[in-house]
Amino acid sequence: MAQFHPSSEAPMSASILVVEDEPGIQELLKFNLSHHGHDVTVASDAEEALVRIRDSVPDLILLDWMLPGASGVELARKVRADPRLKEVPIIMLTARGDERDKVLGGVCLSRGCIPSKALLHAAHSIASARESERRGITFGAPTIDVAKLRTWKESILSRLSSGIGQLAKMRGVQVMQGRGYFEDSRTLRVETGQGQQFIQYDHAIIAVGSKPAMPRDFDLGNPRVMTSTEALEMEEVPENLLVIGGGYIGMELGT
Repeated sequence: MAQFHPSSEAPMSASILVVEDEPGIQELLKFNLSHHGHDVTVASDAEEALVRIRDSVPDLILLDWMLPGASGVELARKVRADPRLKEVPIIMLTARGDERDKVLGGVCLSRGCIPSKALLHAAHSIASARESERRGITFGAPTIDVAKLRTWKESILSRLSSGIGQLAKMRGVQVMQGRGYFEDSRTLRVETGQGQQFIQYDHAIIAVGSKPAMPRDFDLGNPRVMTSTEALEMEEVPENLLVIGGGYIGMELGT
């Protein structure tokens, strides 16, 4: 996990570049950061982000993993290749739901908005084929091989997770898997498969992640009532799907 060590002399206000393609999430981040006095600039893809950076180097970049065109990891590599930007902190917002999860990227990459965006891309391909009839281009009725679709989705997650590992290695970030405990304000104890390890730090970022919440009235033990995790792993495409919840993952599934 990358760590951001702000200078003790840093001003309270910072210029922040938010790179996010979802308008709702983009607006939410901009509103909250601006409310705290920060100067916020937004970009919807890697190309626009590079233009913004050329115009003005930000103090901090908040970067979405999965962007249209070049991915967030690819953009991060380009930023780090520019000598002017080597010291600009990059935070890729994600979450970890399972503390023993071995996949870098947490909930967002493994069971959240990244796999849901991959499936949305596949759905968009079908919609585009249907809309092409207005332009005189007709395709046959689509057939969906769910098993192959899931394999394709998993290949995207694997590739992005591998990219995170490579990016961490390039930046000299030590990745450690385990359960962490704060011993005091400067010491973290990590229980790993190889035993306990102690880490001394100046600053720490806590990203505890999230997990689906099942309302008690809906927890009926019926397989048709599921969380977002099971929804992304369905073996058949349902005719109708009711999404309850307005968080990041719920918004993606309901789009």
